[in-house]
Amino acid sequence: MPRDPLGAFLDIAPFAEQSIDSEREHGFVWADPRDIHSVEVLWSSDTPELCDVRVEYWHSQWPEHRIPRGVSGAGSSGWGHEGDWHNGEWRVADVLLERDANSWTYRFAPINRREFDHEAVGDFDATYRRTYKLRIASDSQLP
Repeated sequence: MPRDPLGAFLDIAPFAEQSIDSEREHGFVWADPRDIHSVEVLWSSDTPELCDVRVEYWHSQWPEHRIPRGVSGAGSSGWGHEGDWHNGEWRVADVLLERDANSWTYRFAPINRREFDHEAVGDFDATYRRTYKLRIASDSQLP
C-alpha cells in the first residue's frame, strides 16, 4: 500500500470500481491506474498452502511505457496513454512475502529483478506496480 505524507498506509481497496471474487481469486479493479507498493492479505483461520498463492497484476503498458512524473497542465501535457482494462494480460508479480499468523504482506521486488529483462526496462528498479487490476490468485480454492 502506498504511504501518505504522514507515513501511514493507505488502503485503496475501498476505492475500487469493482471487486474480483471467486473461489480461486480475490482482487480489485480501479478506474485509473494505481501505484501499488504492497498487498496485505488477512486470511480467515484457514490459510492456504504458501506455494499455491500468487499476486497478479494487469500488465498493459507499464513499465515499458512510462509517463514522466512532474508538473503538467494548461493543456501542454496532452494525454498520456497508460494502458486500459481490456488490452493486456495478468502477470505474476515478483514479491517478497512476510507472514505473521493469518496476515500475509507481499512487497514487490524490483521490477527488473525477474519480471522484465534489462532490454525492456533498463535500470528501472521500481518496487511498486502501476496497474488497473490486482488479484490474489490460486489454482486451488482460496479461503
